Amino acid sequence: IPLYSLKAAAGDFSGEQSPGFVDWVRPQTSHPLRRGMFVVQVVGRSMEPLIPDGSYCIFRRTPEGARNGAVVLVERHDSPDPETGWRFTVKRYRSDRARAEIVLEPVNLEFERIVIREGGDATLRVIGELVEVLKPDARAEPA
Repeated sequence: IPLYSLKAAAGDFSGEQSPGFVDWVRPQTSHPLRRGMFVVQVVGRSMEPLIPDGSYCIFRRTPEGARNGAVVLVERHDSPDPETGWRFTVKRYRSDRARAEIVLEPVNLEFERIVIREGGDATLRVIGELVEVLKPDARAEPA
């Protein structure tokens, strides 16, 4: 499956990046590898202990639809914040239709939730859903 140069933030949105293909890899995993899966590195502590800082993770591209409660890789699609340049993050996805908002929740309670109100300026795109956090010694070997 492809390894991308994208480093997703487990914190707020990461800096401006242009994700690029690095190599084909064969991660050591018990999950069957399928079309639409990819590997990226997650940096930061907001998803600890589920995703340790610096971990490589397998994601699968997600079609539109229900993803409430899933851990997802999200891209902020509007122009990046001029002060921080944040663009990518990994969080647990919650949709609150009654309040017309999407909440991106960290696992680590030391970090704040990210709340995106529908109809606001921010536009999000869910890129993929977490399949597995790779063990440090089981990263990904070139295919």
